Amino acid sequence: MSELYDPWCKKFNYSASDALKLLTDIGYNCYSMENNKLIEVKIAGEDDEKYNYFFLHKTKHEKLIGNLT
Repeated sequence: MSELYDPWCKKFNYSASDALKLLTDIGYNCYSMENNKLIEVKIAGEDDEKYNYFFLHKTKHEKLIGNLT
């Protein structure tokens, strides 16, 4: 789980997109939670209302992803 929100990230010279790319490059997908279901996120950190994200590995967490999507 990570909080990604561009105004906060920029204070440390990176963007939410940078963090998302780093994790997706090593096999993780990004999700938000809505109505107890995971929703895959392709762009993180832009929504003022949503900035908590779950990163689950595509193969290591395949069963969990299947159960929660």
